[in-house]
Amino acid sequence: MAFSILLLSHVINDFLLQQRFLVSAKKQKSKTLFFQPAILIHALCLFILSILIAVAESAMSWRFLLADLLVVICHYFIDYWKNLQKSKPIKVFLLDQLFHILSLALVCMLLGYIKFPFNFEKSIVMIKAHDLKLNHFSQLNLLGTWLVSLLWGIAYFIQSILQDKEDIWPGEGETYRETLTMREEGHRLERHIGYMERILILLFTLHQAYVAIILLFIGKALVRRNKLKDPFYQDFFLYTTLLSFTGALIFSSLYRYFFFLVI
Repeated sequence: MAFSILLLSHVINDFLLQQRFLVSAKKQKSKTLFFQPAILIHALCLFILSILIAVAESAMSWRFLLADLLVVICHYFIDYWKNLQKSKPIKVFLLDQLFHILSLALVCMLLGYIKFPFNFEKSIVMIKAHDLKLNHFSQLNLLGTWLVSLLWGIAYFIQSILQDKEDIWPGEGETYRETLTMREEGHRLERHIGYMERILILLFTLHQAYVAIILLFIGKALVRRNKLKDPFYQDFFLYTTLLSFTGALIFSSLYRYFFFLVI
């Protein structure tokens, strides 16, 4: 249960609560070794959020408090490492999330919340047989983790990919990043359209209404038909829409596969 609480806290803190000003502040170079105020604030938010969820689910204990503290320390140094990287944003994003999840698992193993060695094959069989022993709170935590990742995690993933694509849909004399900034300031509704788009794909997948997904794509293209006359926007539209649709279909298929999460 501790792992599911820490995992839910992580995705909420990283994808849902982390505002743009904090992301920008975290990228600022610190003059003091191993100290970055913005990263510290972000880590403290994770600590407080985990405590609140644990208290709400009656899972608070000294062992959990120690686990939470160790996870927060790991989170701080992982984000500090991320801040020093100059490689491609998508690569850094994926490594960052991988390191966070591994640190969660290792801390939970160290404190006895997860038994090691972990039998993956047996667990998959139990999942398919709906025989995995998880209490309702753990199921809700994992369901919340999955939902936040579907809506906001995919958005962060797409944004990380597009930061490398300076040649996709530049405006007149503008780089893609400048164009993206302008679009985010003037068209914040597009982000919410993406959320609703992925929710619809989830519902259509659960009801196996795959034709409706095709119609959703066609309808989105028809609404943008005037903008699609611009060849640069055609590439941008196709690239971002397929990324969003692919991510939503993968998450929706996983939901159907791990149907034990439905209480």
